[in-house]
Amino acid sequence: MLSVAFLRNVNQGQRGHPSTAMIVEAFVSAGIDDAMPFQSNGTVVFEAADADGIVADVVGMLGARGFPRDCFVMPASDLAAIARDWEGSPTLSRMELTVHSGGTLDINHQLATHEAERRRCRMMASGPG
Repeated sequence: MLSVAFLRNVNQGQRGHPSTAMIVEAFVSAGIDDAMPFQSNGTVVFEAADADGIVADVVGMLGARGFPRDCFVMPASDLAAIARDWEGSPTLSRMELTVHSGGTLDINHQLATHEAERRRCRMMASGPG
């Protein structure tokens, strides 16, 4: 299955962060020879029958090299569905997808909206992942 991995808190090439080569090497060591990094933020597209297992191996390898990171993975088809939901939006170029380990956010909760406003953001939708 084509999947997308989101390594959290990665600025590839910056001091204190894993390099693109290191991330690709971790995927190769996990059995994925054709992982494709996207941009330089830790997003990686790859094909695997057991995406969760591959990501667990990659996270373990990066952690062993001194770069502990959370990583989330989803089928590329789910990511495409999210993009389709916002297709045609006049503000699409200003939107971003954020994934985290804290569970599903209530986008109407006062604390959540306060944090978003403090960062000059607005939450448009939320879901698992």
